[in-house]
Amino acid sequence: MSVRCHSRLEQNLIKSVPAGAFSAYKKLKRIDLSKNQISDVAADAFTGLRSLISLVLYGNKITELPKGLFDGLAALQLLLLNANKINCLRVNTFQDLQNLNLLSLYDNKMQTISKGLFAPLRSIKTLHLAQNPFMCDCHLKWLADYLFDNPIETSGARCSHPRRLANKRISQVKGKKFRCTGQEDYRSRLSGDCFQDLVCPEKCRCEGTVVDCSNLKLTRVPPHIPDHTTDLRLNDNEIAILEAAGTFKKLPNLKKINLSNNKLRDIREGAFDGAGGVLELLLTGNKLTGLQGRMFKGLIGLKTLMLRSNQISCIDNSTFTGLSSVRLLSLYDNRITSIAPGAFSTLHSLSTINLLSNPYVCDCHLSWLGQWLKKTRVVSGNPRCQKPAFLKEIPIQDVATPDFTCDV
Repeated sequence: MSVRCHSRLEQNLIKSVPAGAFSAYKKLKRIDLSKNQISDVAADAFTGLRSLISLVLYGNKITELPKGLFDGLAALQLLLLNANKINCLRVNTFQDLQNLNLLSLYDNKMQTISKGLFAPLRSIKTLHLAQNPFMCDCHLKWLADYLFDNPIETSGARCSHPRRLANKRISQVKGKKFRCTGQEDYRSRLSGDCFQDLVCPEKCRCEGTVVDCSNLKLTRVPPHIPDHTTDLRLNDNEIAILEAAGTFKKLPNLKKINLSNNKLRDIREGAFDGAGGVLELLLTGNKLTGLQGRMFKGLIGLKTLMLRSNQISCIDNSTFTGLSSVRLLSLYDNRITSIAPGAFSTLHSLSTINLLSNPYVCDCHLSWLGQWLKKTRVVSGNPRCQKPAFLKEIPIQDVATPDFTCDV
């Protein structure tokens, strides 16, 4: 068969399909690019192929189909996109494919499909959607209705999330089950435009607005975290330095960050820029030795700050600058020997502070803390002196002012 009618390029090492790749073969009827390593397809890779009836792209590494990729392919009858890594499809992806009979999207990474995606497919007879991690929320109800009216999905597409619908066949789930409750109204609203930030980071687990990247031996925060994320779990990794990478500027809905049980020894100034909406920051079980105010810059809305079980040795009076909304602060189980006067004066909303399990040296420099603990209404847990020996295990607030002495 002439190459002008049938182009067989399967099982090669092709990594991309450039613009106008087939422009010299206007009469091509079939193209087979299966089982390559294609990750990039130019938007006009197939431009002008008005006679094309079969396009086979399965078994590649395609994550996104560029806008207009299939425009003008009015004769196309078979389109195989299975076994790729496609995570979303623009609503007008198939707008010119009115003669398409079979479409396979089997075994990809799609969590949702925008309403109207299949509307132009007037001749569609067979649709394969299984082995995709579908989020069966209110935005996917239309698909269940579509498949009920058009029983053409033959691969048994099922819900992956939420848990209440896991493994249920989409076509058999009742409409009222497809609901968005509270924070479940998320990524699907944006799916028709294929924003890159809808994709779950590699190896992480995403459900609803929770992105769980814990226990992955990560050494840095993953790029491209979905912008709908409210709860980011980075605990139990190997992150040593939190860089000022602008990560949180792209996460306007973020409320909670868990960085517990990493190897954090430094937080760069600006690391939390854009994180003004974050309410809870968990830094328990790291290797922080000193705290500077620059570390927490940007966390203007923070209400809970957990710094338990680090290696913090002292607190100065600029450490918590800018954290006027913090209500709960835990410094439990550190190596704090002294706290500078006024260290907590900027914490205007503070209601609970845990200062226990620290080796406080109750000398003249800590005298102010005894007075502060007596006067404040903040719940503190009654921290105790460890040195000097004659004050060991005495609650700091019970030490008489003259006993807070320093050797001259």
